[in-house]
Amino acid sequence: MFVDGNIQDYRIEANGKIQTMQKITLKPKERKEFKLIFKPVSGKKGDKVGVIPATIWNPDSLPNEKNPSWGNNQQLSANVPLEIKMKSNGTNQLKATKKHVKVSDIPEEILNDWKNTYVSDEYDSLDTSVNFEIESSVKDKQILYGKNRKVPITLKLYGGASVNEKITIFINNKPVKIDKKDYIKVKTQKGKMITVTANLDLSGYDRINSIYAIVMTSGGDYKIQDISKTDSLLLINK
Repeated sequence: MFVDGNIQDYRIEANGKIQTMQKITLKPKERKEFKLIFKPVSGKKGDKVGVIPATIWNPDSLPNEKNPSWGNNQQLSANVPLEIKMKSNGTNQLKATKKHVKVSDIPEEILNDWKNTYVSDEYDSLDTSVNFEIESSVKDKQILYGKNRKVPITLKLYGGASVNEKITIFINNKPVKIDKKDYIKVKTQKGKMITVTANLDLSGYDRINSIYAIVMTSGGDYKIQDISKTDSLLLINK
């Protein structure tokens, strides 16, 4: 779940454990209803804040290292945005970084792929198509190799509306910090690509892991644009 673009810890029902992700198992054709209880991580008294409940299918699945194909596993599905009016301040303890962000023109080769077919004087499909990618270590193979308990990551974001966004990186479905900060703050612009490059510390992780990133609008922009997730990559910790 995301509140004002931030990952939100919550619990299911009154006595549940507070976690970033709650795992729910459903049998074929089974339906469950439950309450989510949380104290917003963002927002001030009187604010109207966007809330996005989201699910990830089969989050613990890890593909074979020799052929890392995910299929439908770790695909994201999000509900219609909700809105809450804050009766008191949120915790507001999460910290942002802009340190690793670079803004540049969308490369010509990408624009050419969209040109002719998808772009006209009246309609530009890129304005409604968010592209959010995490680079792999091997072209056309969903795998990322670390070395000496470190891994370099590169994220690319372009297309969609011009909005305020927050990017959170996840390893094994848990958010990780960058330079002791919780998320990366960016603003998308028409015709521009945002590139994020950083190094993550893999100390304490097993050899085989999953990694992905999620970008979510903040402020009132949740009404304009939906949540997006990169493909998941198999992260090999050496």
